[in-house]
Amino acid sequence: MDVLWWQLPGPSRFLDRLDRDLIAGRNIVLPLPNGAVPDLREAVADRVHRDGLRSWRSLALNDVERAIAPARLLAEYYATPSGPNLAPVSAASLARNSTFSGLVVWVEGVTAERWTAWLRFLVEYESACRVPGEHGLLCVPLPGELVRQQPSADQALAIRAWRGQVDRLDMALYLAHILPQVGLSHLHRRLAVAVGVELAGTDPALARVLANDNSRWYTEPASVLASDATRRGWVNAVDCEWHQGRSDDFEGVCHVHSAALAARGEWAEITRRLWLGQVGALF
Repeated sequence: MDVLWWQLPGPSRFLDRLDRDLIAGRNIVLPLPNGAVPDLREAVADRVHRDGLRSWRSLALNDVERAIAPARLLAEYYATPSGPNLAPVSAASLARNSTFSGLVVWVEGVTAERWTAWLRFLVEYESACRVPGEHGLLCVPLPGELVRQQPSADQALAIRAWRGQVDRLDMALYLAHILPQVGLSHLHRRLAVAVGVELAGTDPALARVLANDNSRWYTEPASVLASDATRRGWVNAVDCEWHQGRSDDFEGVCHVHSAALAARGEWAEITRRLWLGQVGALF
């Protein structure tokens, strides 16, 4: 796990919010952009372990070989000592199950084909969890292409989108730690941090690409950004929506990913970001 990333103010506040939801007995749906939130499962699991109030489980739907209703699937895995015939078969009976009640289950691998059944189950399970008492809780990351079909937040269900969670201070601190400790003068290091913040925006993966590149990307970033766009398969990045991982809210402003700009040939905006970082560092 990228421990440093989750210790930064913005990402840490996001974990705090999830932690409070779980302590309050809320299930969580996590709308996420494609490929832009490193090690979130591990970070949430670490918080659950530290709280010591519940046990952590992780269910990968891709490993489930047969089609099965969500309530029965969760019951077979976690609610009964053996046998599907003994398992609860509804959201309400699962919420009442004493074995399931002490768990937080991370459910990943939701696809468009599976989401209809899981969406219906989550709505039913949220209603069942309103009854006083301890209930098992679910954390369901929702991949980018499904974010328009997310449920509504309610008493026992929180919707926590990873959007606008990172600001310039977070990225500056991150870059200052991951940039090479040797080979850069004090001025060049300041320049690299300032330019890196403008180019990387909210994406730690791009920040690591920049930090590990041996070229003088903080004066000529075109090559490294074009290579990163190719690596991501963004050669024809026409759309730059949040759920695609190609944009995010950065201190209240829509920030198109620099690699997406490179893929689209929008070098004027990249030059503007380069100039902003250089001016901030030099003057």
